[in-house]
Amino acid sequence: MKELIEWLQTIEERAFLLYEFAAEAFAGDKALKGLLLHLAEEERLHFELLRRAGAYLKDTPTAPAIISVDDIKKTIEKPFIECMEKAKAGKLSKDELLGYITLIEYSELNHVFLYLIDSLKHRSPIFSGVTENIELHKDCLKRYLLTQPNTGALIGRIERMPVTNREAILVVDDKPANVNLLKAILEPIGRVEGACDGLDALKKVVLRRYSAVVTDVEMPRMSGTEFYSKATKMLPRLKHKFVFYTGASSAAEFEFFRANNLKYIIKPAPINEIRKTVSETISAESRSAQPA
Repeated sequence: MKELIEWLQTIEERAFLLYEFAAEAFAGDKALKGLLLHLAEEERLHFELLRRAGAYLKDTPTAPAIISVDDIKKTIEKPFIECMEKAKAGKLSKDELLGYITLIEYSELNHVFLYLIDSLKHRSPIFSGVTENIELHKDCLKRYLLTQPNTGALIGRIERMPVTNREAILVVDDKPANVNLLKAILEPIGRVEGACDGLDALKKVVLRRYSAVVTDVEMPRMSGTEFYSKATKMLPRLKHKFVFYTGASSAAEFEFFRANNLKYIIKPAPINEIRKTVSETISAESRSAQPA
């Protein structure tokens, strides 16, 4: 978790430095300069929030992060680097700048940042209200784009995020921050619902058909493995729709997965691995539903 905070700090610092530099580069465009300075100010606030989070957790034990960002770091950092290089070389057009900003503001970075804040907001009021701020932050960019010519493609990209299809996915975890993160990660491939533990999830699978069920193992009231056993006894069609997401290393747990031929992911896992595993589970379910 602390390593994640440190990386996010560097990204937020890059963001406000980029926006401040671009504001000077496009100083003749009053509206664009105003947008950039506003974005820069908010990115500075995010940077400061992360700095305080790092100090707050310096001597505080924290749960390990449930995701790894190693697989997306280069993708997230690339637009910052390219945009700054072009701006410093005086080769950055306004259209290119807006394209880079859209990539930055609607990237996986938001999911990771909000997951971190969700994980911390119960510890201190300084982390409250950040989710709403992020949405307002993005809306500010969208409102500006709506006033500009030739931005239809960028607006269309924003409005298609996330792409939601008809598949239903259930995420089961007793930690709300984990549920929220997995929802954000999986929204591009399906409509995602959450459950707070196995007992809550058991009530949901009886009432609705899910194409994939992503569940933690250790939870109060009913564990993930107990939930699996009860759910598949009642609804055998669920047998191959489960993906276990676990940070434990119990031999008995892994034997349970092997004995039941179950998919599982070890925390922290790369975002692409989570999406790939769940997508494969949905695809397998879709193929089995097709007529021969």
